[in-house]
Amino acid sequence: MNWKRYFLTVVAIFLAANITGFLIHGLLLEPDYTSLAQLYRTSDDAQRHLYFIWIAYLGFALGSIWMYAKGVDIYLAPTWDNSDVWTATLRHIAKEGRVYVLGVAPLLRGSDVPEDLRGAVYGGADDWMSRGHSVIVAPGGDLLAGPVSEREEILYAEVDAAVARASHREFDPVGHYSRPDIFEVKLRS
Repeated sequence: MNWKRYFLTVVAIFLAANITGFLIHGLLLEPDYTSLAQLYRTSDDAQRHLYFIWIAYLGFALGSIWMYAKGVDIYLAPTWDNSDVWTATLRHIAKEGRVYVLGVAPLLRGSDVPEDLRGAVYGGADDWMSRGHSVIVAPGGDLLAGPVSEREEILYAEVDAAVARASHREFDPVGHYSRPDIFEVKLRS
């Protein structure tokens, strides 16, 4: 493994994730967060926990690039996320890593959990705590099966590891800039 390339890729992803996070959460969603401020930590408390977010972003960058460099063909992505945005996230991971992504999420109604455990957050016994959104995504980001929401269903799709590997000819997330025969970067100190 080319450790220099690995390190530079991790730094690039870490910076991109932080900049994107700031643009989305610091600018675009700021009015929404302000209107719901009573549900979140105070600003001072949030600042104290910011390092944990940075560590999580760094961990995501390290983990993603490590898996892509090791040649993962099928990426399993379990989650609790209830939003439609999760499907877009999985499509992005599939396209970025040129991997098949199996996104699995629990299907859980409020009535499945005793009332003393679920509290008053969920309105009634039939209110969804987790709607599912299970999906199977191809290496190019196309949906092969799902998303399935608000019902039990087993997803099936035919996957071929050779397709994932062949798609690296289009875009290799950890190797497409590594062409020492035609491209070299030197830093002078």
